[in-house]
Amino acid sequence: MPKPSAINRVAAWFHRVDPTDPSGLPKQADGSQSSGAQQGCWSPLRCWSRLRDEWPVWLGPLCLTWLLFGTLIGRERLAFRDVSHFYTPLYQYVGERCAERPLSFFFHAMWNPHDQTGMPLAGETTTAVSYPIRHVVYLAFSRDDSTLALAIYVWLHLVLASVAAYWSARKFGCQPASSAIAGLAYPLSGAVLFLTTNPPFLVGAAWLPLAMTSLIHRESGSWKLAAISLSMMVLGGDPQTALHVVMMAGLWIATQIVLSNWQRHRERRPLSKSVRWFGRVVAASLFAVMLSAPQIASSVAWASQSGRVAETRSASQTFAFSVGPWRWAELAFPNGFGSPWPIHHRWDRPAFLGEFRSIDALWTPSLYVGTAVLVLVAYAVVSGLAKRSTNTVSFCLMSVFAAFAAMGWYGPWHAPYQWLVDVVPGYDAFRYPSKWLPFVAYGVSMLAALGAKQWHETKQSQHPVSRTSPDSQPRIGHLFREFAGQKAIWVAGLLIVGLSGCVWLTLASIETTPIDSVWGPFQMERAWTAWLLAAIHAWMVFVMAMAIRNTGRYAGQLGVSPRKLGCLWMLLVATDLVWAQRSLVPTINLQAEQTAWAAASKIIDPISGTRRWMRMGDSSEFPKSWSESSDAERLLALEVHDRCRWQGRWHLMEHHSVLNSLVSIRPIAMDRFWDVALTENEELNWRNLSAWLGVGGSRSNGGDTETWAIKSTRQHSLDEVETEHRFPWSERIDLASRLGENANRIALEEDAIQGGVPGLTFVSRRIYQDGGWRAEGLRMDGAIPDRSEPVTMRVYRADGVGQGVWCPPGDWTIRWIYDPFWHRPACGLAVVTWVLIVASPFRRKRFAETKSERATIC
Repeated sequence: MPKPSAINRVAAWFHRVDPTDPSGLPKQADGSQSSGAQQGCWSPLRCWSRLRDEWPVWLGPLCLTWLLFGTLIGRERLAFRDVSHFYTPLYQYVGERCAERPLSFFFHAMWNPHDQTGMPLAGETTTAVSYPIRHVVYLAFSRDDSTLALAIYVWLHLVLASVAAYWSARKFGCQPASSAIAGLAYPLSGAVLFLTTNPPFLVGAAWLPLAMTSLIHRESGSWKLAAISLSMMVLGGDPQTALHVVMMAGLWIATQIVLSNWQRHRERRPLSKSVRWFGRVVAASLFAVMLSAPQIASSVAWASQSGRVAETRSASQTFAFSVGPWRWAELAFPNGFGSPWPIHHRWDRPAFLGEFRSIDALWTPSLYVGTAVLVLVAYAVVSGLAKRSTNTVSFCLMSVFAAFAAMGWYGPWHAPYQWLVDVVPGYDAFRYPSKWLPFVAYGVSMLAALGAKQWHETKQSQHPVSRTSPDSQPRIGHLFREFAGQKAIWVAGLLIVGLSGCVWLTLASIETTPIDSVWGPFQMERAWTAWLLAAIHAWMVFVMAMAIRNTGRYAGQLGVSPRKLGCLWMLLVATDLVWAQRSLVPTINLQAEQTAWAAASKIIDPISGTRRWMRMGDSSEFPKSWSESSDAERLLALEVHDRCRWQGRWHLMEHHSVLNSLVSIRPIAMDRFWDVALTENEELNWRNLSAWLGVGGSRSNGGDTETWAIKSTRQHSLDEVETEHRFPWSERIDLASRLGENANRIALEEDAIQGGVPGLTFVSRRIYQDGGWRAEGLRMDGAIPDRSEPVTMRVYRADGVGQGVWCPPGDWTIRWIYDPFWHRPACGLAVVTWVLIVASPFRRKRFAETKSERATIC
């Protein structure tokens, strides 16, 4: 008998239908449903049936819309931390610059003259200059209100995180209701939801489930989807999460191979399949690098000139924002340790830490993932280990590894984060161990979905739905007595009571209550109330979870299908998380802010003209009254105060330039300047020093301004030029403090010295030279330019913070051009890679059709 053809084998594989599945769709090898495209046919009826069965996917976006509703209708705006004073003005400015060339901005290198002494706009990865979603959102909405554009940007990525987690659970064989639990638990977890205050890292968390599933799913993974997801992370401003995804994918594949070979009863997979699995990760990584080549090239070029790479980082910098081991209790207790804002009642710091350290800085005030979610996780772990499920074990290992990595300084011997710093080249340039937290949320949400799936399958096989007589149905009193007699409920209650007693003793032992300069004195009573509310909330959700579990034991006799019980689990998780996390998205009322801003701006000196400013600090950064009292509206007052003093990047909203603005990466020359200037024992003339840096005005925290005239360019003869090692920063600062912009010496690099000859004049200006500037000189014939060809002039770095050229004698007009040599090749590589990825499915389809035709002829 002849063997079936390859086409027939594929057809038979695709048409294995599970009779217990209500959708009637075929199953793949991993238990997940195949799509209509895989079955080779499409019809409106089949599409409608699929959409009807997948309705739970919209529950997560619906809950997220409810939480962000005020910002989406323009009544409120996102506030607190970086999302307010950093990304609200920054993304508005980037959107304006990209809108100048809405279709070709990707091919033009842009310079930002408003921060420091200038910097490449795409040098900071967090600017997301080349990220297509940011460009589309701000092109469509920022003309009316930049805060609305940012709210939509954040909301879209939270929705993406929810849908991606749902899709990931479906790929691993979960039912729609079970997958919806992952779509709820992941974006509504404290580790992900609070990233609304840090949009670039929310972008990484949003694409994480798509990238991970595309890499780790053995059967239906896609290197193209993984490459696009990884590149979106990089373009959106979070390359560290993209690197973490590749690491976790390698760990997952290694774990799967070891477990598959260890389980003797399973068929051993050929080595070639494992090699192809690793090859998928390598291919996705390489294509992701090519897709995001312009952003990577710009970031690497800029970071190589910063202190992150050039200098050794201290432990406090490397391990900043580490997660303390006691904080894992927050997984089950929402806001159990209180909150530092707007009323100061965060009690773990005075109880366990004492003095503030950057290592213990708070990345997110809550890690809560849902008590009901943890119940399902426990069920998944117990049943998965009993069934020797490799997926369950792998997700457990992923969560545990990510949790220890997020602990940073508090990990065993600082591992595994210290190992990454020691082994992975350049990893110490990244910051914050807490960036591993989304992997914990992803692993926990997937385990919860697997737990719900296994619970559903167990109840479906053990208790089939049957119609019974009323006499044979269990009575309500019997159900209640059996439910009330469950040991788990009483053990959980006693455990919570015991923990509450320990919390009370801990709070009573705090001798010195901390005072925050912004949020005011510590409120002991509020801290105790927060713990009680968290404990009661956790116990009530646990009781309801046990009630659903107890109902499932009699589902068949009560006529309740496991599908309906799955919907109960879904609704319980949604209610639990929405209620617990309702305060985790900080916002302020826009009308109240405008009123407060109008009152505060009356005392601010008006600013006119284009000049670079220096922000001058006062004796106190914040009003003294803030540290003496608490106020529920303190967040609004803080936002107005930050905008008045140009905290972060608020100066970009008005297109002003600030020398000492807050940026994520600044050149090492500025670091060395501030290190020396702030440690000088002698009094410095800051006005002269500011003029030497090209600053033409100062502005205090209260809005008082002072201006002075400065030169746009300076000229030095050859005998006034010194090499940098012979003219160190201490001497430069001392000379600048005495003479200001009239300093008669300038520091250049060795190659710049060699380019000078007698008779040439070095013309400099205070714009940083990152290597991408070039200049052209045009000789002037009186007031009329000479018609001869422009002379190419090489641009050198001057005094570390400026740039200049050697100019021949005579009258010249110098044209400064920012055109990095690597930008156009990187853009070309990205465009070619995008074309290859988009065209590859059509080529593959044509190849398959040709092969099918040949098989039919044969």
